[in-house]
Formats: sequence, C-alpha cells, structure tokens
Amino acid sequence: MSYAYDEIYLFDAMRNLGEMTEYAYYACNVDIDYAFRCFVISGFADRFGRGDPRLVSGISGTEMYISIMEKCGISRQWPQALIRYETDEYYWIGYIMAMYQWRTGLSFRLIFNEISAKDLLKMYPALHTASDDRAVDSIEELYRKRALSSRQIAAKMRARFEIGLDTTISNLLLDLLNDYKYHVIIEHEDDGSITGFVDDLNLVENGTNDQECLDAIVSSMKDYAIDYYTEFGYWSKAPNRISHIPYVLKLLISSDDRIREDIVWQDRKN
Repeated sequence: MSYAYDEIYLFDAMRNLGEMTEYAYYACNVDIDYAFRCFVISGFADRFGRGDPRLVSGISGTEMYISIMEKCGISRQWPQALIRYETDEYYWIGYIMAMYQWRTGLSFRLIFNEISAKDLLKMYPALHTASDDRAVDSIEELYRKRALSSRQIAAKMRARFEIGLDTTISNLLLDLLNDYKYHVIIEHEDDGSITGFVDDLNLVENGTNDQECLDAIVSSMKDYAIDYYTEFGYWSKAPNRISHIPYVLKLLISSDDRIREDIVWQDRKN
C-alpha cells in the first residue's frame, strides 16, 4: 500500500491535527466542519496531506490553525494555546482524520466532501477506545458508500450544466478561456510513484505511473469544479480561490480530452 507520506511523520501529523481541532473548538468556539473547510480552501490541507514537514511537525496545531484562518482573511486577537492533560472527542476528530488521510492518500477536500465532524462525533463513543486501525476502517466504509453516490450526483450535475449551454456559447467560452492552462508540476517519489501539483487550483494527486497520475488529476479537477459551482458563494469569497473562477468555468464546459490537452507539465527536477 502506498501511503500519503513517510510514516515517520504520522504521529506528529495526528497530534497536530488533533490539537488544531481541539483549539478551534475550545479556544476559538469555532465549528469543526467550518475549521476543516478553511483548512482546505487555505491550501494548507494539500500541503499537510502530502507530508509537508513544516506543517505536520514543524509548527504546533494551534499555530497552524491561526495561519489557516489568517490565510482565509480572518484576523483577530487569538486566544493562547490550550493546556490540556486529557483529550476528548474534539481532539480525536483531528487525530483520526490525519491517520485516515495518510492511510488512504485521498485529498482532505474529497474526504471532507463525504465525512463531516458530526459523523465523527457519532462514531467517537464506539471507536475512541478501539484501535486506530479499526476506527479508520469504519471511516473508510462510510466514505466509500457516500463517495459512490456523490460521483453519480456530480456526473448528473455536470451533464445538466453542459446541456444548459448552447454549443455555440460553449465553444465561444472555450475560445475566450483558451489562454487558461492547467500547470502541473510533477515530482518523482522515492517509491516510484508520481505526484502532480496543480498550481493554478491548489490540488495535488498521486499515481503509480504517469497515466494513473494524469487520470487522478483530471478527475480531481472535475470534482473541484463541481464543488466550486455548487457552493460558489463560499469558494469565491476565499482570497486564495477567487482567481480559480475562469478555470472552474472552463472545466465545467470541457471534455476530458480537452482538459488533458490544456495541461502543461513541468518536472520539478528540471
């Protein structure tokens, strides 16, 4: 099995995300699902999910939360870091989600589309005393059930959007958006897999080879476009996401072949 990053960082990552959710809830009185969404739109989730040492072990969960919020344009007098000698469900939520993401290699954006903090709170009484692997298995079972349904809904929504546009208008929009390309930086991992970073959209995907990585990137960009379109008021207000609008529009009206043609590859080693 290929994990999201080296296991040497896993415990620090679990502890840090647990501290982040605990601090968000107890010190800042913030809903955990809201904190997770800010985690994603800030771009920190992608960095954390690929094992960026600065985030998973170089700073505290409290410092990471503050940086996330300020990246999202939220500034205030931040409470001091918590000093707690026992952990509870609000720590466990972040702790176990870090392990789930590490084991599956899924992006946090996709995970949080299907699994909410409320789901995890319901699981906590039965699972917090079980092994971490058992808890992750239960989360994976729920994720798979919901992801299948979500993919079907997304396909229908994308088709509805395309049907609603006249072919002439779609072609005109594609011409107007022709200069918007998807710049993907490729990194060759130590295990032989390929990681692609979509700089223009703050997305990252991994595959065992070039083709698998490409397929994952195309699928992720399409899913992101649907997410953006369906919750436009939320995503478009994020300072680091407003520039994504033309890319999202282009993705919504492009075929898979057109998306592949518009990808510009760059090897990080070059």
